[in-house]
Amino acid sequence: MNEYFLYPGYLFFSKEKYIIKTILGSCVSVCLYDKKQKIGGMNHYIFTLDDENANIASNGKYSTNYLIKTFLKNGSNINDLEATIIGGASSKIIHSNIGIDNIEMAIKTLEKYKIYIKHKDIGGYKGRRVTFNTFTGNVYIELLKEINTKRDD
Repeated sequence: MNEYFLYPGYLFFSKEKYIIKTILGSCVSVCLYDKKQKIGGMNHYIFTLDDENANIASNGKYSTNYLIKTFLKNGSNINDLEATIIGGASSKIIHSNIGIDNIEMAIKTLEKYKIYIKHKDIGGYKGRRVTFNTFTGNVYIELLKEINTKRDD
């Protein structure tokens, strides 16, 4: 089976069988799966800020919308789509709401389209290593060490 590593600020969709891998901290990924056509796609967005100069896939405000529209253009029906939301970790040292904002944006966008959220593995203080099978819709998540929990002085 083909493999693809999804870097931050990108999204990937294919009608072919793929294993998509990524690593998340405060970023969020939405794994979208069409259970009828057995096709999948995934995004990896960094933030939700309004930034006209940002890559569309970097911004959660646009990335998930674009991913959903890609499925619809390829013959998917909203009722056949299911989503998994992953990521949005926080840091115990760097006080920022970016992870929480990223999570809220994913949920808000999926609810707007009335897409079933099959699973959420979100928040907390640990990063995640993610593997998504676009043919089966299976998502494997491995929790990593806590991020930014101590300073190396």
